[in-house]
Amino acid sequence: TEHKVVMETMSLHDRIRDMIMDLATRRSLPFQDLITPDLTRIQLIVTFLACLEMAKLRLMKVFQSESGALYLEPRFSDPQAATRRLDGLEEDQYAG
Repeated sequence: TEHKVVMETMSLHDRIRDMIMDLATRRSLPFQDLITPDLTRIQLIVTFLACLEMAKLRLMKVFQSESGALYLEPRFSDPQAATRRLDGLEEDQYAG
């Protein structure tokens, strides 16, 4: 029998862009809202890397409530300008 391995791909750039659009319409976003049961392992990892990269680029602030829940807060007012900041993002730095 033949066994096929299918590699799933998900762009870090695209995930950050999606998160920018989500954050643009909210004052804060619970981190838990990003981690849904339907995510694959790869999607979960890319989402986490997107959070780290956005914090590094100062596109969002991460804070913890008294209850321990994590929240993401946008550090931009213009989502298009925030998205343009991704132009220099080197995704291959995360490639294995």
